[in-house]
Amino acid sequence: MRQLTISIPDNHASFFLKVVKAFDFAKVEKNIKVEEPSLSAEQKRILDGISEAVNEINLHKQGKIKLQSGDEFLNELKREGYL
Repeated sequence: MRQLTISIPDNHASFFLKVVKAFDFAKVEKNIKVEEPSLSAEQKRILDGISEAVNEINLHKQGKIKLQSGDEFLNELKREGYL
């Protein structure tokens, strides 16, 4: 016997449970809702920044925007006092 722990988004959980219960060899022992940990304001700010950066990279790959060069980026960091 093997026991599995699976995390399913709330909007798919009902369907997934119906599918699993249709198999006579599978048994659902627990069905619990797990709350996602809340992010601090700083963590949210960092995550938003990363998401924005990934979006810009994807737009650059599609040829929709031109990204600054490494030298331009370093100069910007120097101007803003980070270096």
